Amino acid sequence: MPTKSSGLPTAAWLAIAAGCGVVALSVGGIVAAIVIPNFLNALQRARQHRTVADLRHVGAALERYGADAAAGAVAPMAPGTTAAELAGHLAPAYLAQVPAADGWKRPYRFACASRAGGGSCDTFCVGSGGRDGVFELDDLHAYAQAPQGFAPGLYDQDLVWCDGAFVRWPEYPAAP
Repeated sequence: MPTKSSGLPTAAWLAIAAGCGVVALSVGGIVAAIVIPNFLNALQRARQHRTVADLRHVGAALERYGADAAAGAVAPMAPGTTAAELAGHLAPAYLAQVPAADGWKRPYRFACASRAGGGSCDTFCVGSGGRDGVFELDDLHAYAQAPQGFAPGLYDQDLVWCDGAFVRWPEYPAAP
């Protein structure tokens, strides 16, 4: 049987190399089992944070637009205005670019209505269906009836901003 310079047979060297390979694969598998779920969770959390930030910016722009419309400085928005038409009202005066899609690349839903039943909007809501894209309620204004926070890890939950505040939002624990 051929031997290496150290005196061990070649078969022994192959067995040692195979054992090291099995250990390396095992360690790699354990690391992957830890890293991949954490990466996927961080990705969903980033999408949720981006969507919350977008809703906050669009909401602030809608508040400024609504105040100007009430003062007669701009043309009022008509009930039934769609999310696609929203950019025409807000950009570029109130928001440089109105985001069309949330962090999961699904279109935002927009609703405006008139409290007094007139011909122009004076209440505005904008929302995202979350990771699953499915809204729990058909009318965004219905979320304002019972504002509710939820655990931030629930990525399928709807995110909704209405009339100056979030009415459906991820609740992050208070900083110590």
